[in-house]
Amino acid sequence: LAYAAKLLMDHLEIFINFEGDLESPEELEMDEEAIKAVARQAIARKTGARGLRSIMESTMTEIMYEIPSREDVKKCVLTKETIERKSKPKLLLESGNELKDQEATAS
Repeated sequence: LAYAAKLLMDHLEIFINFEGDLESPEELEMDEEAIKAVARQAIARKTGARGLRSIMESTMTEIMYEIPSREDVKKCVLTKETIERKSKPKLLLESGNELKDQEATAS
């Protein structure tokens, strides 16, 4: 399931960059704990690899539309909290700083 989750991340990264500026593509990253959290949810739902897409899309829906409209975001990092608690992923800016929640909603 972890391998399938990584393949799905590649697919989502292509989608985000297709919607945005291909001149400066955004990176999509998922830490190991987030991958395990997705796998645990798929197992709990008894969907296995088939359920990964549904889990990831429900996690990424809002951010898939936000990232392409932001020119300052260079990397989106999904964490365990992003998967389990539906918290916002870490957004890293060109400057190297992390985008804070209030900045994300204000933009």
